[in-house]
Amino acid sequence: MNIQIQPNKIQKFVVVESEDGIFVWGDPNMEYHKDIVEKMRGSGISILNVRGGGKLKMEQGIIYVWGKSTAYGEIPFKEVRQILKEKFPECQIINKDPRE
Repeated sequence: MNIQIQPNKIQKFVVVESEDGIFVWGDPNMEYHKDIVEKMRGSGISILNVRGGGKLKMEQGIIYVWGKSTAYGEIPFKEVRQILKEKFPECQIINKDPRE
């Protein structure tokens, strides 16, 4: 399991299956989910399957996860919550846009 997200910033992210496991990668500087996937490939990650994409924001002990990718579809929220909970057990994972 490999997680790369930046705190305190709304960012697009993808859930990717690779030969090395499951990756949850976000990047607030990327406009499209496919750009994150290409960045991952460029860093040497061999991608087998993109399970979906969305947006997230991590702030003050809460990780907000919402939305879907036009290219890759909706994120598997239950799986994402479980992955994030393992990495950040102190955080509450919520399926909602924090701007609402």
